Amino acid sequence: MHWIATGAVACAAFACHPAGSHPAPAAEPAAEPGDAGEPRPAEPVASCGELASAVTTQLAEVRREHGYPSIAAGVVVGGALVVEVIDGVADRGSERLADRDTVYQIGSVTKMLVGLLAADLHVRGELDLDAPLSAHFSGDELPEPLAAVTVRQLATHTAGVPRYPANLVREDGDPILGYSRAQLLAAMRVTALQFPPGSAWEYSNFGYGILAEVIERRTGEPLDRVLHERVLAPLGMTRSSLALSDALAPRLARPYRDDDPTVATEPWRMEALAASGNLFSTLGDLARLAAAEMEPERGPASLRRAFRAAQRVYWTFEREGAGGYGIGRFVVTAPAMGARLIWHGGDIDGYAATLMVAPDQDVAIIVLTNAGIGHPIGELGNWLMQQALEQCGRRSDRSSSGESRRR
Repeated sequence: MHWIATGAVACAAFACHPAGSHPAPAAEPAAEPGDAGEPRPAEPVASCGELASAVTTQLAEVRREHGYPSIAAGVVVGGALVVEVIDGVADRGSERLADRDTVYQIGSVTKMLVGLLAADLHVRGELDLDAPLSAHFSGDELPEPLAAVTVRQLATHTAGVPRYPANLVREDGDPILGYSRAQLLAAMRVTALQFPPGSAWEYSNFGYGILAEVIERRTGEPLDRVLHERVLAPLGMTRSSLALSDALAPRLARPYRDDDPTVATEPWRMEALAASGNLFSTLGDLARLAAAEMEPERGPASLRRAFRAAQRVYWTFEREGAGGYGIGRFVVTAPAMGARLIWHGGDIDGYAATLMVAPDQDVAIIVLTNAGIGHPIGELGNWLMQQALEQCGRRSDRSSSGESRRR
């Protein structure tokens, strides 16, 4: 699940199917002088008043109401993580406390990074987003309607591909514990599109699995390796990985079920669908992504054009206030907040997450938890962004101090 922010309200995407929406202009950003060299240093940041205290209180209330084992929340201003509040335990059994370096699975927030990778390959001339899938697959690997789908349509959920492949078997509430490349290719061969490509918008995890297969064929490398080399390493996201590595495993927050957050479950192992939601990360690492997302010039020079390409709106929802979709991220205008937001949520059985950026106000928020109760995390993210905008956004009295609090 993911959330679409309309004003200050988040709604589950399966209940928000914008009708009559249409593609937006898709001009690509040109290369700019200075797209090489070191990232720009972070600007001085706001102290954000009493925000850390308010967040501490709010997290405790949300945990108490919904039974979350832990919630980690952060506010990024001017390129720095200035407020971080971590409340609860990473493991109920051992009572290990969650902290800034606790690893969470982030669900569909993964798409922001995979989308950035696709955009990077495109602006470098290594992947044509407007090429049909027939350019990457032989005739016997996919039916004719799917063959005409473009890479961009996969990346923007406008391909007509179903949400999940028909041969994925799981019970709601249980994790996905394996889905092979052979299964993905078998599903592609029999897939019927839900609508003509490019004519509508429908969220599709299956589509991101196919996108990953295209990326692997174009680069000749496994997705986890190319994602690390092209995106995670340049951003300094050293505690993030598409698969749970031996290095990250000791810091993993144990996941708990959405129908009973006192019962432990397992992290998802999505394999061929990993691009849709399998990434593991931390509050600190996602703060690095957020800093570059709201101001690409702060990030690595190698990704600046990719950020700008990914943030363009390629599909606009006609429903008022819903905004549109770029490559792996929602781009919306929230009148109640007075801000343009770039964001994605994630909700898998065992974890939930949201990352939201207000680039014009130079503010971003991150919320992570190790229970698969997603909707309250989306609401908490909206509340946190509203508070951050009021207390931290575009302040003239920015200082170099920040706040950190551990419960």
